[in-house]
Amino acid sequence: MTPLFFIRYVALLVFGIAISFAFAGIRFSKKAFCSEFSVFLLSTVLQLVFFFIFGDRIVWMLYPLLAHLPIALVFLIIYKKRLSTIFASISAAYLCCQPAKWIELFYIELFGKSDFAVWLYIISLVLSFIIFIKTVTPYASKIYNKNDSLVYLFGVIPMIYYIYDYTMSVYTDFWRNNIPVVVEFLPLFFCFIYFSFCIVYYREYEQKREALHKEQIIRITSEQRAKEIETVKAKEQEMKLLRHDMRHFFTNLQLCISDGNTEKALEMISSFSEIIENTAIMRFCKNSTINYVVSAFAEKFRENGIRFNCSIKIENLDVDEISFASIVSNALENAYNAQLDLPVSKRKIDLMLCNKDEKILFSIRNPYFSKPVFVDGIPVSRKEGHGFGTQSILYLTESLGGNCQFSVTDEDFIIRVVI
Repeated sequence: MTPLFFIRYVALLVFGIAISFAFAGIRFSKKAFCSEFSVFLLSTVLQLVFFFIFGDRIVWMLYPLLAHLPIALVFLIIYKKRLSTIFASISAAYLCCQPAKWIELFYIELFGKSDFAVWLYIISLVLSFIIFIKTVTPYASKIYNKNDSLVYLFGVIPMIYYIYDYTMSVYTDFWRNNIPVVVEFLPLFFCFIYFSFCIVYYREYEQKREALHKEQIIRITSEQRAKEIETVKAKEQEMKLLRHDMRHFFTNLQLCISDGNTEKALEMISSFSEIIENTAIMRFCKNSTINYVVSAFAEKFRENGIRFNCSIKIENLDVDEISFASIVSNALENAYNAQLDLPVSKRKIDLMLCNKDEKILFSIRNPYFSKPVFVDGIPVSRKEGHGFGTQSILYLTESLGGNCQFSVTDEDFIIRVVI
């Protein structure tokens, strides 16, 4: 054993131990340093003993027991890590040795064996350590400490490679003999893992997407309920003030009639009737949830000079009321925002909601200031932070088993929903 070979061995062992600890999510500290140093000493002593008794071939064959098992025991006993985390972090650290190994082999193929090849390996190992610690570890350490299914999903490639490398190149000569079945195993394995990962990732993505939409629905519903409560409170306050003014109104009305000023009395009655009408909560349909949504927006439209034509002829609503109310709310909100860019004389929103052939038909038509941009039949907002309403309408309609269509004419933007 030459001094240079010993330096190479020390560098490789330190690299493997440090990367394994980092991947396992064990932050550098005095305790971690003592643990790593203890593993290093134990592994070095065991390998030296077996080297002088049995030779380097046996040491290399028993390397998983002499080097990796002590790390696994420290993770399990001292740091209480799960087996999935232990297997994934150690096998991933083993995989991280490949860049330096490949660089050394590439140099040897070009220039032959020399001391510089060993130094190049050590330098490559140090650079690999810096790169992996800076770029990979922050993410791998979090992944390898999540639930077992996710750890095995991301750790299966280094785990299988670990087993494959020892089985085919250490314990047997299958790889060196270039046996086709052995050579083609890795492409077969990567094919299987790739498509399995695609399936699992898509399912995770869909679940996350559904969770985000549910969160958005809850938020929109909560905001809408808050608006409705504020509207009711405002109407109640107006009624209190109205009752307070009733005494003065009747006193003034009595004086007008006593003085024979009929015209003034009729004018006062007409004005007071208008005030009473404005305090009433508008009724558009029998369904209270939909009525709250529509009436809240109708009030907002009135305040902003938007003409609102509403036709609701619905007998039953055999779908989830909250989800459908969120569709209506998002559609009205989008239409409202589109009107604010228009002059008051052109502001208009038409709403239609009815039952037909056991289906729920819902549509909104409104003029626009700038023609919407469509991508795959879906309008895309030019403004940052906008466009979530359209996505929610699509998602909610699909979740209720319906269809949604967006279209434009020369003047109007139209949403049609059939459930």
